[in-house]
Amino acid sequence: MSTHLRALNLPDGLLAFVGNLRSMDAPTWAGISTLRQNVFIVEQGCNYADQDLNDLEDTTEHLWVEDGAGVVFATLRIMNEQPKGTGLGLPLLGNAQTKDAQSINIFNPGGNAGANGMGSAPQTNQQTKRIGRVAVHSKRRGQGIGHTLMKTAVARCGKRRIVLNAQSHLADWYTQFGFEVDGEEFLEVGIPHVPMVREAL
Repeated sequence: MSTHLRALNLPDGLLAFVGNLRSMDAPTWAGISTLRQNVFIVEQGCNYADQDLNDLEDTTEHLWVEDGAGVVFATLRIMNEQPKGTGLGLPLLGNAQTKDAQSINIFNPGGNAGANGMGSAPQTNQQTKRIGRVAVHSKRRGQGIGHTLMKTAVARCGKRRIVLNAQSHLADWYTQFGFEVDGEEFLEVGIPHVPMVREAL
């Protein structure tokens, strides 16, 4: 069952949850997928397969924010970074970060949060984590939702090294969470990105 992340700084009426694909119901996943597709494919005009096998991994955590009716307004995922030359057979977009979408999900997950109100991450190893698929609905931008979700994701990674691919115009936004540019700019689905890293603490 997905876990309700309590005590987060969210606008009234919004709730945050975390879980892997097996822990959520079909309407919830449909809401997350719809949001990501509207942000990364429709809004940005990119033609690529947003969903990949990384979404199916039991170790991949999906974080999302929804309202009382179950409409998903923000999401991201945390996954284990694959060593170079390995992977799950499909390209991953890392973090095509931006905005927009709509979802439909009636979902009332339970679960207990950890002492910090953010829940307890199941991973205990020290491997590198990758944050990606960061998306916020266009109607909910500028309300601090993306900031809260990203801060929560970093906290769940603990002291581990974290990497992501940021759209170049958003690189400065990620620096507030301790990330630094870690390589040359590159094109991903036609959009300039930069690799970023937050070193292990």
